[in-house]
Amino acid sequence: MTSVLVLRRAPDNQPQVIRRDLSADQAGSGTNDLAPVPAVIVVVPKTGIASIGEFMDQLFGMLPLRNSSFDFVYNLTPKTEIVTTP
Repeated sequence: MTSVLVLRRAPDNQPQVIRRDLSADQAGSGTNDLAPVPAVIVVVPKTGIASIGEFMDQLFGMLPLRNSSFDFVYNLTPKTEIVTTP
């Protein structure tokens, strides 16, 4: 929320890019009001977790693991035997 971009046309019909820090607005203590105009594009950068999710999607998209699953078992009582069935 610290680098949100607003793309719009200026009154002289030239492209205009406005960068805003909306973190104060999100907390309720700031105001970054802009006059509404037609055809505005707002670009909000991805969060860190969204970037990691996209990376993982790309990674698993390259690996032939589509219908595979991973499993693990942790034995809390080491003296007993664990029996798994397929």
